[in-house]
Amino acid sequence: INAGSTTATDERNNNQTVLGEDDKNMKFRGRPDSVVAWIKAVPKDASQLGRFYVMLHDSTYIQDPGTTWGNIIAVAGLNPASSDKWVRHSCPFFYAGETHNIVSENGNTRTPGRVLAKGERPTFALVTISTNYKAGKGTTGDKIYCDDIVMIYNSKLKSLSVNGASIAGFSKDVYSYEVNGAYTEGMVTCESDGRYATVEQSYDAVSKVLTITVKGDDYSVNPANLHTYTVAFGCKAKLNSFEIDGVALADFSADKLEYTIDRVYNNVKSKIAYSAPQCASTSEVFDEATNTLNVTVNAD
Repeated sequence: INAGSTTATDERNNNQTVLGEDDKNMKFRGRPDSVVAWIKAVPKDASQLGRFYVMLHDSTYIQDPGTTWGNIIAVAGLNPASSDKWVRHSCPFFYAGETHNIVSENGNTRTPGRVLAKGERPTFALVTISTNYKAGKGTTGDKIYCDDIVMIYNSKLKSLSVNGASIAGFSKDVYSYEVNGAYTEGMVTCESDGRYATVEQSYDAVSKVLTITVKGDDYSVNPANLHTYTVAFGCKAKLNSFEIDGVALADFSADKLEYTIDRVYNNVKSKIAYSAPQCASTSEVFDEATNTLNVTVNAD
């Protein structure tokens, strides 16, 4: 923190990254998705807002306020309102070109301008915590407390599809799935909720299980930050649907094998339709003695 002027609003009063002096800068190489902090803001005037601001930048000198936004890689933060209790805040990071609603020291919003090349990482982080989001506008007696600041690196899936269609029952917190059909390379696509997370796929032809591993951007220093999903493939000899005259059986279920229908078979046989997985074949035989239609599904 540099106090360069007796005028409170002068930008020579700032928080800064001092290059070449390790005790006056914060080296930081992560590419987080968000930052969590516990904050209690107690301004003298309860209508005033505090400031919690995190800027990730390259090896260029940065100060806050008065920074050069072309060298800012990402920004996260908020202007906490007055509270006599600790409040947990989760602030997403906005990277180059992304619009946000974080109000800066002059009442405007500014967008990071430094685009990371493939594989490139930030060099420093600059964190500002102040009782008022506008420089020089604090009041004697203002207080702000901040604790447990944690960078968050997401490492789950936000989408999982098979042949372009979202897998049934998908949730980022469900880790095991089954697909009725054979696996072919490239048929499964997925996307992580971590901007810089890595996603790896590995298929075991013996078990017919595809394993998807998602690693957070901080995996090299935090190997516990990964999540593993499995997709089991196989052909199930079950019907997907059964209809008569375009109307599904009211109690149809793929696991239910017997039904009683109050209809004359010869009157509806041309109107019976059913479907099975593409990996299966079907055949049918009507037994006149028992007045029963037998539909057989075979897994190919």
